[in-house]
Amino acid sequence: MTTSPVAPLSHVFSGFLEMPYYKNAALASGALHTNANHEDALKVVLISYGYVMWKPEKAFKKKNVDHPIFAEDMPVGSFVEQPFGSQSSPDFFIKTTNNKLVALEAKSSAGVTPLYNSGGVKSNYFYVFSSQKTNQTTIFKGCDIIADAQHQLIIEYIADEK
Repeated sequence: MTTSPVAPLSHVFSGFLEMPYYKNAALASGALHTNANHEDALKVVLISYGYVMWKPEKAFKKKNVDHPIFAEDMPVGSFVEQPFGSQSSPDFFIKTTNNKLVALEAKSSAGVTPLYNSGGVKSNYFYVFSSQKTNQTTIFKGCDIIADAQHQLIIEYIADEK
């Protein structure tokens, strides 16, 4: 069996940027032979650049998300889909060619801005945002749109409201 070489994450991101609009939950790109949703489309791009899906022996624990040691057995050039379940972020963990663990979250919107659930924006996550209005995809890192101090204020506000 021949395996294809794994591309640097920058190449994968270039592939993401070429994607049309996809809803997170249902087919919306208009293409006949396409993926059912945004997350599936991202997975196809990852695989096309040589990344392979990896299933950990033990489930990841959400409390350890900021400590990459929980994925130390994860092979370089692999990804885990929905590491904490379908209702929790991130949508993917990717182990890059330089042995870095990257959290990736898919976002889609009919407009030009993404919406976030109660978990808010994670400064260390990469977001792949697909806009129906522009039929384009963009990528940004959480820290590019919210400072840690702002995120902490939001967390404190939510805690106070509960």
